[in-house]
Amino acid sequence: MSPSPEPPSSDESPRPVVHVLIDEAFFRDRAVAALQALQIQALLPADWPEDVAALVERVAAVPAAGAVVDLEAEAFSGVDVAAALRADPRCSGWHLLCYSGGEDEVLDARAVAAGLEVVPRSSFAANLVRLLGAFRGDLPGPGGLTA
Repeated sequence: MSPSPEPPSSDESPRPVVHVLIDEAFFRDRAVAALQALQIQALLPADWPEDVAALVERVAAVPAAGAVVDLEAEAFSGVDVAAALRADPRCSGWHLLCYSGGEDEVLDARAVAAGLEVVPRSSFAANLVRLLGAFRGDLPGPGGLTA
């Protein structure tokens, strides 16, 4: 399930790495394809451990530009994982792109309380390349999204 890392040749700089924490195949596949098109290496967990700490440990152990997190994932608590990554010193400076459907007010309130910026799922889908391009640093982030 994980695209394998390709070591950079000696004359090219390494590609940015982004962890893709999306358990829904439809959005995961589109995010991975868009990241690859942007020359960003997408890393996916081999499986979804039930324990949030175990998933955070796996992700934080691999240096990256950041992570894309589905806050409504069924396989793990997206808010808890994103909040733990935000708090982990190994992830200092990471860009976290979190999205949700916006229909679960409790989940969205928990995300805001955890200091997470949440993009509506419709904006995530409509602006996928632009949002993911922010991991490279050459495309703008979530400001001015279309729904």
